[in-house]
Amino acid sequence: MADPFGIIGVIGVAAQLIQMTVQFGLDLKDAPSDAKSFILELQTLRTILQETDKNITQNPDFVDAFEGRHSTILSQLGSQSSSQTPAKLMLSACEIELRKMVEDLNKRAQSSRKSWEALKGAFTAKKTQEAVQKLQRQCQSLNNLAAIDAISLGAKTYSKVVENDKTMREVREHQLSQEQKEKRELILKWLTPINQTPSQHIDFINRRQSGTGQWLLDHLHFEKWLEIGPNTLFCPGIPGAGKTILTATVVEHLISQYRSDPAVGIAYVYCNYKQHNEQKLEDLLSSLLKQLIEPQLSLPKEVTELYERHKEKRSQPSAEELLATLRLVTSSFARVFVLVDALDECQTANGCRPRFIEGMFSLQVHSGVNLFMTSRFIPDITDKFDKSSWLEIRASREDVERYLDGHIERSESRIIKTMQVEIRKTISDAVDGMFLLAQIYLESLQREIKPKRLKAALNGFRRQIAGSEESNRLQVLSQAYDHAMERINTQESSRLDLANQVLSWITRAQRPLTPTELQHAVTVDAGDSELDKGDLVQIDDMVAVCAGLVTIDEESSIIRLVHFTAQEYFQQAQEKLFPVAQKEIAKICITYLSFEKFKEGACDTNHKFRSRLEDNPLYDYAARYWEITPGKPQYLDQVKKLPGS
Repeated sequence: MADPFGIIGVIGVAAQLIQMTVQFGLDLKDAPSDAKSFILELQTLRTILQETDKNITQNPDFVDAFEGRHSTILSQLGSQSSSQTPAKLMLSACEIELRKMVEDLNKRAQSSRKSWEALKGAFTAKKTQEAVQKLQRQCQSLNNLAAIDAISLGAKTYSKVVENDKTMREVREHQLSQEQKEKRELILKWLTPINQTPSQHIDFINRRQSGTGQWLLDHLHFEKWLEIGPNTLFCPGIPGAGKTILTATVVEHLISQYRSDPAVGIAYVYCNYKQHNEQKLEDLLSSLLKQLIEPQLSLPKEVTELYERHKEKRSQPSAEELLATLRLVTSSFARVFVLVDALDECQTANGCRPRFIEGMFSLQVHSGVNLFMTSRFIPDITDKFDKSSWLEIRASREDVERYLDGHIERSESRIIKTMQVEIRKTISDAVDGMFLLAQIYLESLQREIKPKRLKAALNGFRRQIAGSEESNRLQVLSQAYDHAMERINTQESSRLDLANQVLSWITRAQRPLTPTELQHAVTVDAGDSELDKGDLVQIDDMVAVCAGLVTIDEESSIIRLVHFTAQEYFQQAQEKLFPVAQKEIAKICITYLSFEKFKEGACDTNHKFRSRLEDNPLYDYAARYWEITPGKPQYLDQVKKLPGS
C-alpha cells in the first residue's frame, strides 16, 4: 500500500490543481507569468513523480533487480522504506501546501468572479512557492538517485554477464576436467587394478597399540635415515618380532609428517607369501608408481606416454619400462621414501626378489630415494645390504607390555584380569623379542578358568624361554603352534571339524580368501545341490575354534593365519594334519559349481554375472581353482555334471 503522504498523494493533489484551472474556464496562455510558471512546473513535477512511481518504486522488475542489494532510490521512496526518509518528508510537506492551495482556490472562486487576477494570489503564496521549489530540488535529487541505481544495475548486469561467461568456462573446464579425471582413473587402474596396499596398512595400524614402535622412531639410526638422503635403513628381525607393525608405524609417521607436502613422495609394499600371484615384479613396481602419482592433480607425462604406447596393443608395461618411469617420476620430488616389509615373503620365481632389490637400489642411485626394508635373517637377502645401515627389529619389552595390557583389559576372563601383573611379567620375560609369541601365549590363556591351570601354563612359558639363535626361536614358535593344535584337538567334534576345515582351506588355498568365501566353503558338504544361507557357519565361530591361529583383516577383508611362521608350520606338517585337504577342497569346489542354480549355464550379461558373484561368494574361487588337483578319478562323475562339461 502507498504511503498516505507520498508520491501518490502529491500526484493526486497536483492533478486536482491543474484540473481546477480547466474547470474555472481559464486559459493557461492568459495566466499571469507567476501562475503560468507555477502550473507548468507542477505539471513537470507530476510527470516526474508518475514515472518514478510507475517505473521504479512500483515496478516489481526494478525491485527484484535489487533484491539482496542496496537501491538508493528504493531506500528513500520504496514501500518497505521508513516514512521518515528525507524524500518522503519533503513529499509530505509539499502535499500539505498543495492541499492548502486547493482550499484557497476554492474560497477565492466562491467569493469573486473566476479570473486569473482574482486567483493568482493562491499561486504566488510564499509557502506554496517554497514547497514547490523544494520539491523541484527533490525531484532533481530523485533523478540523480535513479541515475546512481541505473549505473549500479548496469554494473550488476555486467557482473552477471561476466559471471555467466565464467560459468560457461567452468562448465567447459568441468567437462574437460571430467574427461581428464576419467582418463586419469583409467590409467591408474591400468597400472594396477589391485589396490590392497592402503587397506593392508590400515589393518596393521588398527592392530597396533598406541605408542608401539616409539623406540624405533627415537633411534639415532632412524633419525639419521629420516634427515639424510639418499639413505638405506635395513631392519632385519627374527620371526614374529613385529616387523610388519613397526613398518606400518614408520609409514604412518611419514604420512603424518609429510601429508601436506607435495614435494615428498611416499610409497610402500607389504610383501605377503599368500599374494605371490598379485606381487610379481611388475606388480610391485606398478604399485609403487601408482602410490607416488595418485595424490597428484595431474599425472606426469611420462606415465601418460607409457599408457599411450601400450593402449593400442592392450598390453602392460615391462618391469624395465616401469623402473625407467619410476626413475623419472621420483626425480620430480624433492624427497622420496620407499618402504618394503617382509622381503623374505617376496617370491623368488623368475628372479623377482633379487631383481626387485636391485631395482630399488638403482632407483636410489638415480633419484636419491630413501629405502626402508625389513626381512628375516636370510643370507640371500642380508648380503645385499652389507653396505647399508642396519637396525635389528625386536619387540621391546615396553611394546610387549603395552600389547598385553591392552588385550587383558579387553579380555572377558576375570581370572586373566586378576592375574594381569604376573601374566604380563611372565610373558614379557618369556618371549625374548618375539611379539608373535606374546600374542600366542596370551591367546592360550583365554580358555583357562582355574588359577592353578593358568599358573601351570605360565610355568610352561618360563621353561620355553627362547634362545638367541633363530633356530631356537623357531623351535619355540613351533612348540607354541603345537600347543595351539592340542587345544584345538580337545574341542568337541563339531568345533574340531570346523577348525580343521578352516585351517586346511586357509593353508591350501591358492589365494587369500575373504571371510564370506570361507564361510560358504566350510558350510557346503560334498554332494549338496544348494546352499541354505540359514545354515551358514558364523564367521566369529570360524575364528574362535582356531585357538588364535586365525585372524581377519577387516579393512582388506581377508581371513588368514596369524603369521607367516604359522603357514610354514602347517606346510611342514600338512601331510600329518590335513592329509586329504586338497582333495576335499576340490570336491567342495566341484559341488559348489554343480548347484542347481548354475545349470542354466554361463551368464549372458555382465550384470547377471556380477549378481551371481555377489550372491555366491565362493563361485569365483571355485571356478578358477577347482582343477588344482587334476586327474582324480573319483571326481570325474561330478566334473561331467558341471555346466558346459
